[in-house]
Amino acid sequence: MKKGLSVAVYATDFGPIVYSGANAAQWDAMFAKVKKAGYDGVDLFTDVKSAEEFHVIKNLLDAHGLGVGMMISICLKDQGVNFSSADGSVRRHSVETYCREIEKAAIFAPCNMPIGFIRGPLADGERLEDNLDRLAESVRTLTAFAKCHGIRLCIEPINRYEANTLLNVPDTVRFIQKHGLQDAFILADLFHMNIEDADMAAALRLAGPLLGHMHVPDSNRAAPGMGHIDYRPILEALRAIGYGGYLSSEAMPFGDSDRCAVEGARTLDSLLAETVC
Repeated sequence: MKKGLSVAVYATDFGPIVYSGANAAQWDAMFAKVKKAGYDGVDLFTDVKSAEEFHVIKNLLDAHGLGVGMMISICLKDQGVNFSSADGSVRRHSVETYCREIEKAAIFAPCNMPIGFIRGPLADGERLEDNLDRLAESVRTLTAFAKCHGIRLCIEPINRYEANTLLNVPDTVRFIQKHGLQDAFILADLFHMNIEDADMAAALRLAGPLLGHMHVPDSNRAAPGMGHIDYRPILEALRAIGYGGYLSSEAMPFGDSDRCAVEGARTLDSLLAETVC
């Protein structure tokens, strides 16, 4: 398994992003810190960027020996993306918009992209089954397009305080299997799982080969080791299912990004060493 860290290529102090930078010089310094802390790659939060800017970012990542576990386009929700909307024109716009982001992400392939909030909410009075059927239609189109570009799409279960569909890993497994979404995967985030999945290790074992990416913040959304999650059964479950992807510290830095990065990497290294079969 590889270690990843959440970074943004735009200036921000909001959300579970450890480092951010707004230009090439800042990106270079940021990636140097990520590498020095001992990470193998990044989860890359992006805003609206040109093809030329993506080439600069890719070259800097390569220079520091870093991969991209996942690219997250934060601009999509503001563009009205909603994959389960009852309005067919909204769904078509949403799929077309995300396909353009997939084309941009292809420079980092192979990597993952998430389907989180942009799947759309369950509207008042709407049947859950109808909502999820429309979502499945969108996901089927998107995953086929993404696969051609070396990108895997991962549906993220999100806790009940922030979403109202696909709240936990078992529900998301059933959704993928029911609709035969052969090229869809799951992004499991321990922050959300700690709220929704009573047995996180069992949920990961259930996901098995559907698990495409892991976010591993601690219970307080700080870096691994800075809360009260017991990571050992989680790592044992990941080894049992043959997961070989990223353990990405998508964590809140709480005012000290360097400490968040270094302590998170140290904790993950220790856990990975302890759970080697």
